[in-house]
Amino acid sequence: PVRPFALFAAKFLVVVKLMCFTQCFVFVLYVACGRLFAGFSDWPPVSIVFYLVRGIFGGLAVAAVQLLLAMLIRSFAVPIFLAIVGGIVGMLLGSKGYSLFWPYCLMQAGMNANRSEDILAGQGVQFAAASAFWLAAMFVTAYLLLKERDVKA
Repeated sequence: PVRPFALFAAKFLVVVKLMCFTQCFVFVLYVACGRLFAGFSDWPPVSIVFYLVRGIFGGLAVAAVQLLLAMLIRSFAVPIFLAIVGGIVGMLLGSKGYSLFWPYCLMQAGMNANRSEDILAGQGVQFAAASAFWLAAMFVTAYLLLKERDVKA
């Protein structure tokens, strides 16, 4: 038998590896499309890599929230629906400047989505603290809830 929290942590690590792979793939596509379709001959600015790394850190909180929801709610569709709602609320809050207060905002804020200037300029510590807070909150919640509830197949 495996403790449910150990299962949560193992699944989270798999998601983290997949998230890192995906961000690397996004970078490769960014470079390839820039060279093939836009005719850029130079490498992209270092800030793009910086945004992708920040996107990983922001995405950790979203991954933890969704993993917890998927382990607690036995339906496939309900956690997906909650992710859509969370993402929409995240876009609304992010557009109003409250991107550090909702976990679904963190990845788009970290990646500087749809902005030409860095929206987190001077807020790197606050971004890291918000990401760490939401990640820790989801891990503590997972530990407490999964300790009491059985994860059913």
